[in-house]
Amino acid sequence: MYKLCADKAANLWLNEVLQETIRLLSIECHILPVMNIILTGSLSRGEASVRKKGDGYILKGDIEFLLLSKRNTRLGILVQKCSLIKGEISKQVSRKFRSEIEVDIGVVRKNYFYNDLKPSIFTYDLTLNCISVFGPALEFKRPLFHKEMIPREDALELLLNRTIELMILKCEGDTDRVDYHYIKILLDLAGSLLAATGDYVSHYSKRPEAIRKLLSDNKGFIHFDATEKMLTLIDKAARLKMDIFFSNGTEINETEKILVEKWLTSAVLWELQHLTNYQGTDVIELCKRFETKGNVFCWFKQWVKILLYSRTATSGPSLINVLFNFFRYNPRNRIYICNLLFYLSIQLNNDVFAAKAKSLRKNFSYLPDGLISTKEVTWLWKHYIRGR
Repeated sequence: MYKLCADKAANLWLNEVLQETIRLLSIECHILPVMNIILTGSLSRGEASVRKKGDGYILKGDIEFLLLSKRNTRLGILVQKCSLIKGEISKQVSRKFRSEIEVDIGVVRKNYFYNDLKPSIFTYDLTLNCISVFGPALEFKRPLFHKEMIPREDALELLLNRTIELMILKCEGDTDRVDYHYIKILLDLAGSLLAATGDYVSHYSKRPEAIRKLLSDNKGFIHFDATEKMLTLIDKAARLKMDIFFSNGTEINETEKILVEKWLTSAVLWELQHLTNYQGTDVIELCKRFETKGNVFCWFKQWVKILLYSRTATSGPSLINVLFNFFRYNPRNRIYICNLLFYLSIQLNNDVFAAKAKSLRKNFSYLPDGLISTKEVTWLWKHYIRGR
């Protein structure tokens, strides 16, 4: 039995859910070119968020797997099959346990762990905590690289992803998920700042102590309003994430949520300044420098991905649009900046940021005239970044 969460009874239930999920997935893997099923994410760290509801439980977050393909497998076809499989498995497991269970499946090549992985937060967490639940044992040094090698861009993207997710959840009006998301923001705010300074900590439970030490050292570090309050809330978030009796909306109040968003904005802008070597206060200029950061070769790889992903898009950029913008900016950074400016326009009630976000969005791909919406801005991120 695996240690998947803190509570013993909830852990027993979650192990039953996991074993049924693995059983269904392994049946599929016998007919798919897959050699390993690997458990990743919060379950592999033993930090799954489970909530008590009546006589049963609710799992907050997905059960995440990574499949290692066999040699000479066409990944594109395997990815398409897995996108269909995960939906069906989620439905079957949810029915059996009478609880909404979401399964997420990623696919990589056989030699993924044995080549030189590019350092990132994802690969650091993965190689440190992953568990092979089907197939041969994984034999490699854990982790495969030092945490100091995690690039600062990764630390920034962690916060930008949380920012965009918050916009989407607020737009959808899902109060329960919004409340839980503030816990994730606090924990990943700590994780991002630790990664940006070479001190990244994988486990949520260890981040409060690590971020307190980092801020107390204060070596040229960002100054936050109400720093002690922030540290208190990060510590509370680490406990709430593992508390099966946590009731959304009762622990982090509306005033504290406003503070969390201020800290999130401050951290994002501070990390942008360090990445771009720009110490000014002009947010538009800061964003412009970030979207033109990097070299043309890096831009080329991102534009190729954009074109490939546009084959399944309803309103992606045309080939002419790509050729026109090829030497102008990094498309991945453009998507992030577009979303960030739209978020800031809402948070700060700033029409200038809203107009700039709309301009960047229209320049990237076709957008009808009229007011821009959260859905139209975040669609780019959903399709080209999060969905990949």
